Amino acid sequence: MPSSPSIYLQIKHRYGFNIPADYRYMDEKGWFEAEVGIKYGGPNYMWVNDMEWLTPNEIRDYTRLDEWTKPGFAPFAISAGGDHWCWYTPASTNCVAPVVLCPRDYYVGEFYAPNFIGSLYRQMLEYVIYCDPEVETEIRAHLKRWQECFAPLFPARWIETLSRLHDTPIAIRDITGSGEHWKPSLLSSDDYHAIVDRDLAFDMLDKEIRWMRDFT
Repeated sequence: MPSSPSIYLQIKHRYGFNIPADYRYMDEKGWFEAEVGIKYGGPNYMWVNDMEWLTPNEIRDYTRLDEWTKPGFAPFAISAGGDHWCWYTPASTNCVAPVVLCPRDYYVGEFYAPNFIGSLYRQMLEYVIYCDPEVETEIRAHLKRWQECFAPLFPARWIETLSRLHDTPIAIRDITGSGEHWKPSLLSSDDYHAIVDRDLAFDMLDKEIRWMRDFT
């Protein structure tokens, strides 16, 4: 069930930030609602690589970061390793804020994407840099679902990129750009960075930002 407008007003009151329309669209679709005990959250849950979603209620009530986080970081997802995906609200314009990846064990984070939906797209690209051939069917099923579900939200070029990756054979590729790690892959490290630079470029891309408070 989609969240009530009052929840979003409460989030705005807490963070001083209007939740982006793309997030609200996903909420309306029920893509954040996980079913306990089911891999990837259940049939309607929108699994996107290393993003475990916070629902609007969870964003409003989230306290795990309160002691550590500097003002201006609003979490919307957690990685499997406990890192946080956050909107950086001081840089928001017209309800669009860049996304920062905030590592749990380091006080400096990194600007990951210019907006919420761009962070999802980048995670989709990272997902196919290394591909275990034993789960190829699963990999291609995710790519197919992302194409279909995000067509109303993604630019056409992003959807075309996902479609091309879906149809790309798994091959041995350089997955780190160092020339030392060649693994089964749909997307080499160099090609990944070229796509990110093409589709997600903004002034702060990959730049560092301190997200933890200074306790000294």
